[in-house]
Amino acid sequence: MGTEAREWTSADAWILASVAITIEASQGVSGQGPDLSEVIAAADAVNHSIPTRGELASSLGALIAGGYVEVDEGRFRLSKDGERIRKHWTGGMFAWTSMLPALRKTERPDANFPMDQSNFDEAFRAYQRRFAKALRGLERRGR
Repeated sequence: MGTEAREWTSADAWILASVAITIEASQGVSGQGPDLSEVIAAADAVNHSIPTRGELASSLGALIAGGYVEVDEGRFRLSKDGERIRKHWTGGMFAWTSMLPALRKTERPDANFPMDQSNFDEAFRAYQRRFAKALRGLERRGR
């Protein structure tokens, strides 16, 4: 009994946008592409929401298996096909769903990125620490 092909979802476009915008903004803290905590931060920026562990595992797994995102030593980057899909993102930072029709031209792989709850929690805490540090810096500048 085979599994049914699933259609790409808005969560998949959201996570693809999160990888793309982080790469474009800073190449990640290390200059080698974003890590998981930076993908979470970008997801919050482009959708005002924190993805769940399940959303990240499912979307990253499908995007990697579909050939749109690559991962190397915990750092994510867009593949050539991912860059091609990224070009469909038009209309500003919050219009990332504009990539969804281009994604839906291909079948969505049923794959999960290996991530347990402790990996997710660690990445989320790293995001919170960076965010708190940035807020403290803004508060100091405002004085």
